[in-house]
Amino acid sequence: MTGERGAIYGRVSTDDQRGNYSIPTQIAACVKHATARGYAVVGDRFIDTETGQDCAARDGASRAYVDDYSSRELSRPALDAALSFAERTGFDVLIVHAIDRLARDPYIRQTLEREFSKWGVRVEFVIGDYAETAEGEVRKDLDSTFAKWENAKRVERMNRGKIGKAERGRYVTGGGPYGYTPDTQAPGGLAVNRAQADTAQWMFDQIVNHGQSLRGVATALNAKGIASPRGLAWTFVTVDVIIRNETYAGTSYYNVRKRQNGRTVIRDRAEWIAITVTPIIDRGTWAAAQQQLKDNGTLKRRPTKRFYLLSGMIQCADCGRAYVAQADGEGYRVYYHRARDGACRNHQIAANKIEAQVWADIVTAINDPDQTRLGYARAKAGYETLTQRKRDHIANLQVGLVKCDKRKTKLDRMYSDPDLDMTKDEYLQQKGEIDAERGGIVTKIEAAQAELAKVEAPVNIETFDAFMAEIGRVLRERLDPSPELRRQALQILHVKVLMSKHGSPQNLGDG
Repeated sequence: MTGERGAIYGRVSTDDQRGNYSIPTQIAACVKHATARGYAVVGDRFIDTETGQDCAARDGASRAYVDDYSSRELSRPALDAALSFAERTGFDVLIVHAIDRLARDPYIRQTLEREFSKWGVRVEFVIGDYAETAEGEVRKDLDSTFAKWENAKRVERMNRGKIGKAERGRYVTGGGPYGYTPDTQAPGGLAVNRAQADTAQWMFDQIVNHGQSLRGVATALNAKGIASPRGLAWTFVTVDVIIRNETYAGTSYYNVRKRQNGRTVIRDRAEWIAITVTPIIDRGTWAAAQQQLKDNGTLKRRPTKRFYLLSGMIQCADCGRAYVAQADGEGYRVYYHRARDGACRNHQIAANKIEAQVWADIVTAINDPDQTRLGYARAKAGYETLTQRKRDHIANLQVGLVKCDKRKTKLDRMYSDPDLDMTKDEYLQQKGEIDAERGGIVTKIEAAQAELAKVEAPVNIETFDAFMAEIGRVLRERLDPSPELRRQALQILHVKVLMSKHGSPQNLGDG
């Protein structure tokens, strides 16, 4: 025995690699090295020598610190734990299987060795047997540099293969997003997981049709006991990743990001590779969800402690801008719009005054069933007319899209015809013009689909009649409807209040 103590460090690049034989073989080689040198293996972390997974102290376990982190990272959990153990308890040598397991970059390797040397710990590699001389240091630098170069070539080969797979229309990354399962026989290489797909559809419905927030969707999923993609509790971040993923609308993208100057950036969209998969939702719903997220981020305010009966229902009859509900400087509830927000003039009205006036008119309407039925019919007819007009507009845009695709196909044939004298510059210029036109049409289609998806449909006639009967009963019995019940009545009646220049309501909507 030398009387020295050694700690073992192993590393793989990703969590997925923990399941192969790399860690058990690394640890076994390091233990053999320690035994040959007479080192006592110490440490407060344990690894199962069969599986390579972290475990508690027990038979079949070996003291070792193992990371599933990239070698580019200076700070790694297990390596930090080994450094902390060196500071707190102390040992003499850190045993690593090979130099690339500590770091492929010479600078990172030197930095880590200096950190351990502060606590009297030297680093030994099972493979390499570097002498503690200037020549040994140079050899380590050369081996680190070569490992870095070899890794770059390996990554380049892997990326080239992945790009080739994506260009053949096959999904590349991991096990697929929530709602899908890898399947070589399915379109794009992803098959729909029906149970998860139903949950994903529900999530989009909550965002688009019920105005639910990301956090609200996550809370509801946790209450339902539905497992998240990783089996943990749902968070608004997990929901946000799903809602923003275009795969659910039938198109997945590869080659979207790249490393540049030490950080990840988005590539030019022309470099993205589109992969067609089975959609779980229609594209209009996906586009509407993106618009809703945008609206939530820019338009939604912090929830107010005060109740506003007409929040979101008042518009200026002159400029069309919405009135905002909030308390004024003295705490009174008001509705207002300001010229600086693009409105035609500064104006506000006391909430109590306008709410009482609108509710009185609504009570009159509710007490006249024939009038409310007529209003319902007008609202339904208006909805059908509006949605049909929007569908016709989308259909016309899609015709333009087909024409662009035909022009592109014809251009490709011309360019590939050796008998036609078309230069590459001419081809690229015309292709760019067609692509730009096509992109503009796609943007218009997505915007139109988002608008269509956000058009609020009237409730069915049975629900309308049942609610009107209930609210009518409450009024006949001279009961005071709760603020929430009043708000629900206004929503079912599709009430919109148009404020005139003089600050009085001109129209109480279409209900």
